[in-house]
Amino acid sequence: MKDLENSWIEIKRPKSKPLLVGTLYRPETMKRDDFFTLLDSTLSTLANTRCDVIITGDTNIDLLPTSKDKPTEYINILNTYGFIQLIHDPTRVTPWSKSCIDHIITNITTSATTSGTFNTKIGS
Repeated sequence: MKDLENSWIEIKRPKSKPLLVGTLYRPETMKRDDFFTLLDSTLSTLANTRCDVIITGDTNIDLLPTSKDKPTEYINILNTYGFIQLIHDPTRVTPWSKSCIDHIITNITTSATTSGTFNTKIGS
């Protein structure tokens, strides 16, 4: 099983829980079942830290309703540990397709959050 590529930083905040911010990448060559096993283990560990958590990353799992990825298992794993996925718009757009494969995942549900995507035209 390949390792999940990830990086983390802990931000200590006065009068508040620490904030863990991480990024992860699932290469397209990593099997979905292997990714789900690693994600489940990671979220289980994070849920036991009692920290606020924000995870960004490219999971190569398309969450658009028109996707063939069928992301139910992915969403179920997130929900099991109290995490939600905030991005619902396309994050990768080409002249031929669009997908939502870049996600922001958090367990912060008590604060008002705004999330979304915007086109920077970088590289255009």
